[in-house]
Amino acid sequence: MTIFKLAVKSLCFYWRSNLAVLAAVIVSVAVLAGALAVGDSVENSLKVMADARLGGAEFALIGGERFLVRDFKRKEGFKRAMELARKWVLYRQDYCGCIYSMRRR
Repeated sequence: MTIFKLAVKSLCFYWRSNLAVLAAVIVSVAVLAGALAVGDSVENSLKVMADARLGGAEFALIGGERFLVRDFKRKEGFKRAMELARKWVLYRQDYCGCIYSMRRR
């Protein structure tokens, strides 16, 4: 038996499996190509929408540090943090956000 005959017999015997693999490859390629083609247009439309929403912004807050380095636990620091939050009009959440603290409210 030659390699050619072996390949032909294998194709004839496993034709259903080969057909299923071929169909899966075709569908996968179509989905991937569609996602790549649509992804660019979705990204562009999201940028346009964000620009439309933020177009009226005349100023932005730019902070030098990303996090506050102060220790608010000492020397009435929590009271100072509350004052600063009121001054800067910051939202202060009165619970940690987990389901247990939400149940206590």
